[in-house]
Amino acid sequence: MVTPNRYPEEIMQDILTYGERESLTEYLTTYQRTKPEWDNFKSKMPDVLLSKLKTLLSDCRKNGFINPHIQQGKIVWRQIMGNERSRGQSDECTLCVNNMQSGTCKGYFVNKNDAGKSQRMFKKCWEF
Repeated sequence: MVTPNRYPEEIMQDILTYGERESLTEYLTTYQRTKPEWDNFKSKMPDVLLSKLKTLLSDCRKNGFINPHIQQGKIVWRQIMGNERSRGQSDECTLCVNNMQSGTCKGYFVNKNDAGKSQRMFKKCWEF
């Protein structure tokens, strides 16, 4: 589980106005009901709302929340959970859309030499 720094409610309040939130709720309701092809459906959304949705999805994913959907007229999110064993092993890299294999990761390895011991450490993108 990624320990969230922020929750979807506060992220949505920072990104969306009240009217945009209502519009997004209507779009998601329609999307859930009709289940159209996403590329066709998103072309009907205003560019401003689509851009804000992209930011919203990215920020929520970084905090461990995915799959916004409508329940009882409200936007709700699924939270990515783990087990007790993996609790301390997750961080922002866990849910990053970039990865080392594809070459999109912005982190890098550095060689560190402490008291004659050479170590190779990974410098995460949010640490520089």
